[in-house]
Amino acid sequence: MVAMDMDGTLLLPNGTISPRAARALTGCEERGIKVILASGRSFFNIRAFYKQLGLKSPMLSVNGVRGDASCMGPLLFDSFLPESVTRAILPILRAEKVHFDLFTRYDIYDEFLDADFRFHDVPQVVEEDGMRHEIVVERPDRTDMEGAPHAYKLIVMSRDKEKLARIRAALSPFPVDIAASGWNNLEIIQPGVNKGTGLARLAAHYGIAREQVMAFGDYWNDVEMLEWAGESFAMENADPQVRTHARYIAPSNAEDGVARTIEERLLC
Repeated sequence: MVAMDMDGTLLLPNGTISPRAARALTGCEERGIKVILASGRSFFNIRAFYKQLGLKSPMLSVNGVRGDASCMGPLLFDSFLPESVTRAILPILRAEKVHFDLFTRYDIYDEFLDADFRFHDVPQVVEEDGMRHEIVVERPDRTDMEGAPHAYKLIVMSRDKEKLARIRAALSPFPVDIAASGWNNLEIIQPGVNKGTGLARLAAHYGIAREQVMAFGDYWNDVEMLEWAGESFAMENADPQVRTHARYIAPSNAEDGVARTIEERLLC
């Protein structure tokens, strides 16, 4: 099994997968190696890359909260923030006027209180392969009614580091873990749930020992995955402290480091 973060790791700086990386990943599957795209992104976002590449392997989404047997399912596991905790956190985020997304099993609830982060100008409903996914925009009533009882995680975005620090401090009494996939965000998730625990659950499900698992990452929400995998690579572009949690250093994502390492280690 080979698992990899996406942004800053597998994806090029422009957010795409190179032809070289595509060949490396499909080459792994042809040799019986499961390819896990392990991201903080939603299941529906990641499955688009699986379909693009034709991958049949399991998926690990929302920072390890959700595991699926393939991009077509079935769902293997997931978990939720307690509703009372989510409801207590929402007023804190709104008072700071930051952008945040609330992820659920099927939908994402966006509130764009920070003008620097406006990704969707209109709501979106996608129906594909018998699955329905909705992005709900600027509807706090629906966030409270539909999202809060079923939250996988909340991601907070701001370029104001003081705001992020205040939010982190305000959340310290709550039973949550706070990760980050970049300097300008906080990811609020259930305690003890991360890419490392999710990857361990997937490996156990398929009877794969950790010594047979390779992982790649570049930021703090990848640390547990890098520490758990038998063979771990931090990208050359990784945060310097994150690099200390991996066994090896791979070339940067701009240099197709994941593809190059897979070619040398698994496809030679």
